[in-house]
Amino acid sequence: MSSPRYKILKKLDAGGMAEVFKAEVETVQGFKKIVAIKRIRPHLIKDDKFVRMFMDEARLSLYLQHASIASVFDVGKTEDHFFIVMEFVEGQNLRVILEMAEGHRMQVPHVVHILKDVCEALDYAHNLRHPESGKPLGIVHRDISPPNILLSRRGEVKLVDFGLAKAVDNEKSDPGVVKGKFSYLSPEATVGATVDHRADIFAVGIMLYEMITGERLFLGETDFDTVQKVREARIPTISARYPNVPEQLEAIILRALERDPEKRYSTASDMASDLTSFLYSQGTAVTRRDIANLVLSTESRIVEPVSTLGTRSESFLRELLEEEMGQLVSFGEAQNPFEETGAAPIDLGFATSPSQLSDVVLPDMDDPLLSIPVPTQSLEDSGAQRIGSGPRQIPSVAPISFMKKKEKKPLASGLLLGLVILLAIGGAGFVYWWTQLR
Repeated sequence: MSSPRYKILKKLDAGGMAEVFKAEVETVQGFKKIVAIKRIRPHLIKDDKFVRMFMDEARLSLYLQHASIASVFDVGKTEDHFFIVMEFVEGQNLRVILEMAEGHRMQVPHVVHILKDVCEALDYAHNLRHPESGKPLGIVHRDISPPNILLSRRGEVKLVDFGLAKAVDNEKSDPGVVKGKFSYLSPEATVGATVDHRADIFAVGIMLYEMITGERLFLGETDFDTVQKVREARIPTISARYPNVPEQLEAIILRALERDPEKRYSTASDMASDLTSFLYSQGTAVTRRDIANLVLSTESRIVEPVSTLGTRSESFLRELLEEEMGQLVSFGEAQNPFEETGAAPIDLGFATSPSQLSDVVLPDMDDPLLSIPVPTQSLEDSGAQRIGSGPRQIPSVAPISFMKKKEKKPLASGLLLGLVILLAIGGAGFVYWWTQLR
């Protein structure tokens, strides 16, 4: 039987570790299906440790068959590339939904419903057994965060990106290396302690807090400050700031965010049950249609900027500036529109062709493997306490924002850009003056 062939349609996302493409798969019978293809960045192909981690993700993902986990259909390798073929989820990720929400807060029923589904997906993954040996795989996702939760236009909730998932029989993490987004780590991860499924529950608790309050729970001026905040795990009293948040929901949040893993929910299923009970107690029902409407409403407010420049000279100036800026941004860009600057051509037997098909937001591809100092102290002797156990204090919290921090450009680049803009304006003025004379 002939193997499926993939036709690249467009690039969706890229980061330091991997790239994601929208593609079409066609079998010998002519069956076609839209899929997402994730491949290792070319410069990491020779990194044996990363390749093993990437293939671990593929292996684990093939085992995962759950309604709230994006499916993996195929795993492949060519002479130069490793790739995973995944379910294409047409919709938005949770980070985009939060960014577009008024006050960066979502309706409580929607929040509870979405995270209930996430908890159910996690409970399935945490308890998954090897299909042949029956041995528990002990999967821990370790990267539960808004970019890795997709909401489809049909109202589905999909957990994605098990790239950092760890099974009990996998190689142990290197000392001093913390895996995951710093703002969604668990306290035990920051001190080098053993991480199990309860680290995922802590991350869900962080998201529950942030989606309800519209504020980031753990966010410092630097990555180290952020990790320190997670390590201390000081949780503000929600009712003091948001009296409309029911006590029952606040109790769920605080239990998920217990600094001591032994005091947290013991399973994601237990947390899902409490979230379901909360919805029932409020007499509220949330359906897929509600989530679908949330996605469509968000997408209706994501619009391309429209030019308000009307005159001929202004239009010419705009075009000239865009041309100059484009040359600065795309210097050295390959002819292939799906290829990153300096990246090797995709050679997976794909036939590349541009497409005007609608976009989809896939998980954030930020490099999650970063080395930070790991102290030798345990959770017990760090001296941190929950707010409310002593004199009432409310630590400062930052308005929610999941946008990437912009890197500072060198001074020389700024001067060059200023010179280009001045030349462009001067040239446009000359053309306008010349056309008026004529």
